[in-house]
Amino acid sequence: MNFKSLLLPPVIWAVSVIGIFFLHEIAPIKHFDPTPWRTVPSLIVIALAIITTVWHKRLFKKERTNIDTFGKPDKMVESGFFKWSRNPMYLGFVVSLAALAFLGGALSTGLVVLAFFVLVDRWHIPYEEKEMQSQFGVTYTEYRARTRRWI
Repeated sequence: MNFKSLLLPPVIWAVSVIGIFFLHEIAPIKHFDPTPWRTVPSLIVIALAIITTVWHKRLFKKERTNIDTFGKPDKMVESGFFKWSRNPMYLGFVVSLAALAFLGGALSTGLVVLAFFVLVDRWHIPYEEKEMQSQFGVTYTEYRARTRRWI
């Protein structure tokens, strides 16, 4: 395993999940008691967000294109939720973390969600967009113009 593989979004997401549990247990800021009105919707949102991410990963595999953040893009994928969001996999990661933090009920866990969001929004996505622009030129420019970064 090389250093770059530790910086891949699924690895950072997994570390973020651990961070949420850690902050929830060790350093909760304003801990709310669990309630059914928060638990059931949170679990549903977590499941849907993870399904969204996995579905789009499989879509990349089906399209035979690179999914590695730091690899050269092979092909533009505009099907699935890519019709509405340029980053449905990242969106799934962020939404699942937010729902997990909400489920736990400690305000401090929101810091992990915010850190993950800022990292992917300011580092991963700009890196990928630069590579996409370089590889696909005007086709990618047009896609960016009609498709939002997040939702």
